Amino acid sequence: MANRYWVGGTGNWNNTAMWSTTSGGTGGASIPTSVDDVIFDANSFTATGQTATVNATVNCKSISFAGVLNSPSFSLGAYAINIAGNLTLNSSMSVISNNSSSVTLSGTASTINTYGKVFGRTLTITGSYTLESNIDICGSSTKGTLSLTGGGSLVTAGYNVGVLNRMATISMTGSSSLD
Repeated sequence: MANRYWVGGTGNWNNTAMWSTTSGGTGGASIPTSVDDVIFDANSFTATGQTATVNATVNCKSISFAGVLNSPSFSLGAYAINIAGNLTLNSSMSVISNNSSSVTLSGTASTINTYGKVFGRTLTITGSYTLESNIDICGSSTKGTLSLTGGGSLVTAGYNVGVLNRMATISMTGSSSLD
């Protein structure tokens, strides 16, 4: 288990030059794996509007944009994003998703805080999650899916779950729950 910090502003997920073992450190660390916490912080984006682009399948323990500055973008691309823990976005950032973006959350006693950002076209929860903000699935012109499978549970904690298209679906299989 290790921390992986995004450094250097705009770049692609699978570029080791964008990853450091310390905040603001030198790039060149390994790309995050399923046991690594991914951290985007005050040292990640050096100018307004820079973008971190997912251009390969992502496997990580958690993703946090909690301390970012300069209103960055997170471009989900058409690759799977698999998170085994917490997901925390930031109120000043934007999330760019397309018709193929897919996020799977498999953590235990984990949290989701999107700050109300539309996050992905397909969100699959196989673990146990509690919302810390409203969450919206898909953009206004694409079909979105929220799927609770394999015993996945989502505790809304009074927050709203939105699917932003009349063609959107929420599905639950097995012993899954939406509370």
